[in-house]
Amino acid sequence: MKNYCADLEAILAAIDSRTRIIAFANPSNPIGTAISSKDMYNFLKKVPKETLVVIDEAYNEFNRGDDSFEDTAKWLDEFENLIVSRTFSKAYGLAGLRVGYMLANPEITSILNRLRAPFNVNIAALAAACAALDDKEFLDKTVENNTRERVRYAEFCKKNSLFMIPSFANFVAIDFKDYDASAIADRLLHMGVIVRPLLGYKLKTILRISIGTPHENDRFFKCVETILKDMKN
Repeated sequence: MKNYCADLEAILAAIDSRTRIIAFANPSNPIGTAISSKDMYNFLKKVPKETLVVIDEAYNEFNRGDDSFEDTAKWLDEFENLIVSRTFSKAYGLAGLRVGYMLANPEITSILNRLRAPFNVNIAALAAACAALDDKEFLDKTVENNTRERVRYAEFCKKNSLFMIPSFANFVAIDFKDYDASAIADRLLHMGVIVRPLLGYKLKTILRISIGTPHENDRFFKCVETILKDMKN
């Protein structure tokens, strides 16, 4: 990692004859940073054709309208070693149905189709996914809310001297600097607000917060300001 983002040059340098798969979450989880399409394309040009590159784009829809990102599915004809995976669990709001899809060349999809478990997605999930693809209004509303509220998180952090790592997802990672993020998460939990500490990633001062509705975000802002005030006293 470099500046909370995958270090592409270091990854390229680490590739050898044993390297079979390189997997990315782009945007990343749990931080929310992203590799631009230009940088990812140049990276793919340098990866040996024998090495699969898997790009998990669970948060892909939240980058719509950003000129730094293009549809990676357009690259499949050029890069036969590319696999792109996406989900209906985020922007489409179908997390409980556990349905997503993969894009790759026919040879790869044929092999994986033989390996996957039979009936791995139930019929209700398939019907909901098809309906979600047609519900452009819901997707637009979700993305617009996320874009608008993400800006509010950046403004909140600036106001309270906190550092928000640039996010391209439906969550933000906030660095509380000198404060123990786990302690803040525990305080928030007792106030009815659930966030995710990143101690498992050795990021002791950072919390991952899902971007909610304006009302939910207002609640978070108010609770955090109360906690910070108490800690400073």
